Amino acid sequence: MRVAEILDLESVGIDCEDNDGMTSLHHAAGHGYERIILLLLRRQANIEAEDDRGRTPLICAAEGGQEGSLRVLLRRGAKIEAKDLNGHTAAHHAFVCGFKPVVHTLVQNGADVRSLSLLGKPALVYDRAMTMIDLLIRRRLEDQLVEISKVTILPLRLIPERRPKLCC
Repeated sequence: MRVAEILDLESVGIDCEDNDGMTSLHHAAGHGYERIILLLLRRQANIEAEDDRGRTPLICAAEGGQEGSLRVLLRRGAKIEAKDLNGHTAAHHAFVCGFKPVVHTLVQNGADVRSLSLLGKPALVYDRAMTMIDLLIRRRLEDQLVEISKVTILPLRLIPERRPKLCC
């Protein structure tokens, strides 16, 4: 049975949740199933649905390193500054996980890397965040690097490159 046929069944709710409060759209976004994302959105899936941790499908895409999913969701109107229960945006998750292409896409689409979490930290000061600074500089976004909670920012060449791992 195809996904579209399953969704046509009357007993299946488009925004039904699993035990963690995640919808099909969360799972599709976090695993990079762009065609399924489009299908779910055409069927009126809630693009801003929150799971039990307050994550939206956009945050799941960022956390999973799924740049294609991220692009689809942004084109369809996902809120780039949506925050989870800890106050983390998609940019926070992408920075922490070390997904440069995802960070690049978020920055190009207007993500505020100075947005503060509930702990008062902007995305730029998280664990792997410093490896992303060269991206901002190359994109001429130096203004987003000024006065970030008085944190010293090291030059990229002094920070070892880390292989991103799946955070979910």
